Amino acid sequence: MKWVRCVSVGTIFLLLSATICTFSCSRPESYKKSQTVAEVTEFMFGIEAVYAEKGEYPFCSKSVNAVTNLSSVLCFLQAVPCLDKEGKERTISYVNIDKERDNKEGYTDPWGRPYHLILKSDKSSVLKVGRFDISNNVAIWSNGPNRINESGEGDDICSWNIAVFRKKENMHNGAR
Repeated sequence: MKWVRCVSVGTIFLLLSATICTFSCSRPESYKKSQTVAEVTEFMFGIEAVYAEKGEYPFCSKSVNAVTNLSSVLCFLQAVPCLDKEGKERTISYVNIDKERDNKEGYTDPWGRPYHLILKSDKSSVLKVGRFDISNNVAIWSNGPNRINESGEGDDICSWNIAVFRKKENMHNGAR
């Protein structure tokens, strides 16, 4: 009887694994795009949360817009020092990252290319990325599937147009 249960559980596990593999293998680009959108969103929220708490962006000079290595910012966002209600020092993690994708080039997107990050320090200036004037103080983008930095154009996946990207993906996948 135990053998039958093991075979049944094993069969169910194999079928489930095959289904998951078939789904993920048949749609790798859309999965990577969705993963990139989720990561860019998480990084933006983490950076903005630190700004809300500390009053400044991590690793940003007060006088110059900073083109920063996202790896160092993400490392900081994983262990932000703060005080709890009792005044005791502790750390908060604002992001979860895959350590295997953090290398000498920087933290990489699902296509293996480093993310790009610009932090705006001067509130009166406009953050420019390529031909775009960004209304936010933070700009993060991935080169996208073609792995070419088009400064927010082409298939780049950007923090400043994630809502547009999601709408395009939903329309492409048949959702409304």
